[in-house]
Amino acid sequence: MFLLLKLTFIFLLRKGLWWSLLELAILAVEPMSVLLAVCVIIITLLFVGLMLVVYTNQQHKRLNLEKDVKIAQLNIANQQGELVAKMARVLSSTLDYRDVLQKVIDLGSSAMGPATKSKDASEVLGMALLFQNSDEALNIVAGHNVANSDKDQLVKANIKIIDQAIHEAEPIINNNIKNDKGLKAMRSLREYNSAVCAPLRVGLDTYGVVLFATKAEGFYQELHKKLLSTLCSQVVIPLENAQLIEDLKREQQKILAKEEDARRKLARDLHDGPTQSIATIAMRLNFIRQLLKHNDITKAQEEIIKVEDIAQKTTKEIRTMLFAMRPVILETKGLIAALEGFAERLNATESFKVIVRNQGYNGNLPPEKEGVLFAIVEEAVGNARKHARASEIKITVAIDKNIFLTEIKDNGVGFDVEKTRATYDQRSSLGMINLFERSEAIGGKCDIDSASGKGTTVHIAVPL
Repeated sequence: MFLLLKLTFIFLLRKGLWWSLLELAILAVEPMSVLLAVCVIIITLLFVGLMLVVYTNQQHKRLNLEKDVKIAQLNIANQQGELVAKMARVLSSTLDYRDVLQKVIDLGSSAMGPATKSKDASEVLGMALLFQNSDEALNIVAGHNVANSDKDQLVKANIKIIDQAIHEAEPIINNNIKNDKGLKAMRSLREYNSAVCAPLRVGLDTYGVVLFATKAEGFYQELHKKLLSTLCSQVVIPLENAQLIEDLKREQQKILAKEEDARRKLARDLHDGPTQSIATIAMRLNFIRQLLKHNDITKAQEEIIKVEDIAQKTTKEIRTMLFAMRPVILETKGLIAALEGFAERLNATESFKVIVRNQGYNGNLPPEKEGVLFAIVEEAVGNARKHARASEIKITVAIDKNIFLTEIKDNGVGFDVEKTRATYDQRSSLGMINLFERSEAIGGKCDIDSASGKGTTVHIAVPL
């Protein structure tokens, strides 16, 4: 319609008003007809002019609105750039994720609230919440305008805006938080009306959320979601680093615990084996010396033979211990040869019999995994030697559908596996835990099947 009116107006301008009146005067005979025609033209011109004014105003408003949107977008982009620059300085100044989170909340509080003349930061509340050993609750680890009573409280993860942000993996806006009972339960948020919440997420791992709130009603828009996303994308870097540091510390503690357990095991083995044997040798040597004083040569010779037997047995025990600690044959000839050598040494020194059976394994695993598997077998056999009171231990190695299988089976007294697991934190030995952890370290799985009076079978499965 506006296009038709515009064309009409242009046509009249091109012809000229006086020319149009002249044409009408020539065509009309009666003066009243001419007057009526002039009135129609004037009214038409007024109507067209009014329509053009309305159209121009609308276009002006539209352009102003587009201009305001672009200005707002530029402001957000500028704020994002400033925040990224400030965050880069923060990240370069500290590795403590709590300090980083607090700086983020402080920086965000000035950008995530109404632009007041006084720039009153008290109009904005901000908090960073992280999961602590549970997926059901979060702790407030950094905050701005957060009440002290809330800092010590756990925040439930099922609060609507938090739960939605976590599961949708994107910022969520709630411009009427008065209806959110979970948020209003927090003393800090009772006077606030609008909130925006975004997850702290890396890949599939969610560490927590960042939440900002303001007293202004209906305040948060899509632009604030983008700004908050920028903040959170910077925060997850120190969080991921902190997680890596914690993982390294846990691995370090595991290594230290294994070293300590190895030292305790070596001390026990030396005390129960060679140390006792050497003490026996010393006592018999003293007895031989007394016999020689009394010229009882025959008896002394008999004792010397016994001392020689004890010394030879002790030497074998020490060599077996050294072999178990670092079997050179494992590096030169592989797992089966190492297991057979291990069994041969045990059969020479122990009262039980060790049998090794190979059912199709021909060295498919890399040397480092063979080394771990040998340690697992040695640990399982050691546990059986100490606790099972078995007369026979069978070690079976096999391949089944690209799965390496090892079975260590004894005919000893057995034990209650679940009961032992339940009380494992009260024990000084880590034998069973070592079996599980070593198996997992090479991508495998360990299962223990046992019952009182029915012996024990340790199953190890490792994908090739």
